[in-house]
Amino acid sequence: MIRKLIFIFLFLLILLVWLAPKEADYLDRVATDFVEIHENVEINPTQLLELGTYSYNHHLIYTEFTYYFGEVSVKYYGFFTFIFFSESKIGEQLPEDVIVYLPLD
Repeated sequence: MIRKLIFIFLFLLILLVWLAPKEADYLDRVATDFVEIHENVEINPTQLLELGTYSYNHHLIYTEFTYYFGEVSVKYYGFFTFIFFSESKIGEQLPEDVIVYLPLD
């Protein structure tokens, strides 16, 4: 009986690791979310790679993905075959009034 439970546990663990979302799955999700927000813009995952960078961390039973586009970052988590939106951050924004001082020669 204990052997069967260990076998089932190992089988489920291997299944969880094998079915965790991959980098391409996350890029597809980011592209889909981008098109939903910006309705008149079409973008595909290859264009996302050209426009920004990302970090992908594969933990034992889940994955973590963050896409960076300038000062904007979007974070997702994946478990099994599901991808969940976590958060988006906007870095330091520039002030509306920018004053440039030029040296007088």
